[in-house]
Amino acid sequence: MTAPRPKTVGSKRPAGIVTDLDGTFWYDDGEVHPATLAAFAELRRRDVPMLFATGRRGRSASHRLARHGLLGPAVLLAGAVGTDLHTGQEWHRQAFAPEAGQRVLDAFLAEGLSPVVHVSLPDIDAVIAPDCPTSDRHRAQFDMATVPTDPHEPVAAGVAVGFGLLSLTGERGLAAHRVATAIADDATVTCGLDTTFGGITVLAAPVGVNKVTGISRWATAQGLTADDLLAVGDGENDLDMLAWAGHTVAVEGSVANGIATDHVIDVPERGGWVGLLELLG
Repeated sequence: MTAPRPKTVGSKRPAGIVTDLDGTFWYDDGEVHPATLAAFAELRRRDVPMLFATGRRGRSASHRLARHGLLGPAVLLAGAVGTDLHTGQEWHRQAFAPEAGQRVLDAFLAEGLSPVVHVSLPDIDAVIAPDCPTSDRHRAQFDMATVPTDPHEPVAAGVAVGFGLLSLTGERGLAAHRVATAIADDATVTCGLDTTFGGITVLAAPVGVNKVTGISRWATAQGLTADDLLAVGDGENDLDMLAWAGHTVAVEGSVANGIATDHVIDVPERGGWVGLLELLG
C-alpha cells in the first residue's frame, strides 16, 4: 500500500468524494481491503459527503455494499439512475425516449444481438429475452430480478434506462462494435474489452448521460460544486467525471491513469483508497 502520488496540486482541499466501485474501491467483485473500510469509516465519522458512482445496477451494488455496511447514495448504470441505497429513495432517473430506444434496440437486433434492457424499477432490474447472448456470469448476477419477455415492451413504455451485453466473443464481439457505431446518435455508448468479464462488452445509456449527469444532481443537493469534489476512478466510464471534478485521482495502471489526474493511488487489492484520507487532510 502506497501513499497517493501527486501530478498537480489543487488550490483547496476537497469537501466531498465521488468514487467508482469496481477496480477502484473494491476488487474481485466486491472484496474491500480492510484499510479501505477503515478509511471509509473515518470519513463517515467526519461527515464527509460521499457518493458511489458505478455502472452497476442497484441490486448488484447494494448486495456487495451491504456486506460491509456501506449502503448510501449512489449513481447507477453509469449515470442513468441516482438513488440512496440505504433508504431506497430515488432522486434521479433519465430513461430513453421511446423513439430513440426503439432505434437502439433495432440496431442490436439487426446484428442478431438481443440486449439486456435495464429498467431499474422497484421489483425488476432488467428484461432479458430468452435468446439474449450476454455471458452466463452476467446472467447469474441478476438472480430473480429479471423478466424473460419481449425487449420491445419496456422500450415502448419509456422505462428503459440502458442496454447492455457483456463478454461477447468472436463474431458477436465484432457485431457489438458495429452496433456501437450504428447507435452513436441515439445513445452514449461504451464498447470495448471487458477487464472484469473478458470478451467485448457494449453498454448504451440515453444520449448525453454519463456519471456526471447523476453526480451533478447529488452535488447540488449537497450544496457542493464540481470544484469541491474529489473524484476517483479507473475505467473508461470514469473519464467524464474525472474531467469534471475539481480534484481527481486515478488508480495505478488503469485506463484513467493515462489522463491528467491530480493524484495516483495504489490498486484496491492493496488498499490504495486509503490515500484519500491524506488528500482530505
